[in-house]
Amino acid sequence: MAKNLVSNMDFTVSRSRLLKLLIHGIHGFTVLACWLNSLPVIYQAALSVLALLSWRHGLKSRQTGLFYLRYTPDRGWSISLANEYRPIKIASSTTISPFLIVLHWLDNDNAGGCLLIAKDAMPADSFRKLVVCLKTSGYRPV
Repeated sequence: MAKNLVSNMDFTVSRSRLLKLLIHGIHGFTVLACWLNSLPVIYQAALSVLALLSWRHGLKSRQTGLFYLRYTPDRGWSISLANEYRPIKIASSTTISPFLIVLHWLDNDNAGGCLLIAKDAMPADSFRKLVVCLKTSGYRPV
């Protein structure tokens, strides 16, 4: 049976508010746990500083705005983090759930990346289409 795929599927992924809140919550509870344990105060302070630095680094590194994914049946998947699309291969470690996609990819230089795509990062219909397109595109483990 032939697959019924549209010639081009373009997806615009923005920043997720829920993912941002989750990251803030995890770091907040980490700092709280640093002070609620029975370690000496100097170690509690050091762990708190490390957790806060990690939080700050995470905030700065996640300042990217939009990124774009494209699927075409003849060229496969491509991604645009800046101005131009680069061809990528979707790794077999990519995880798809109804609420989150953990997209692992490799480009032609074997430089890869991991993108977390939460359901609220794009319109519901686009998220559903992305899930279906990932499942039906027949990507192979790399």
